[in-house]
Amino acid sequence: MAAIALKFTSTDVTVVDITKSRIVAWYNDQIPIYQPVNTTTKTSGLGVGKAGDLTYWDSAA
Repeated sequence: MAAIALKFTSTDVTVVDITKSRIVAWYNDQIPIYQPVNTTTKTSGLGVGKAGDLTYWDSAA
């Protein structure tokens, strides 16, 4: 999201999060960017062990 906001200045970027403090941080100088090193994978269902764990994406929907 940060790269999109930086490169496409004519595009509106909407920040959505379950934590209000993270949303507020996007409008300050301390952008809350979290870049995981070891991305977790699914532990059950289709794609187990291979597909990315999208638990937090699903909870934001």
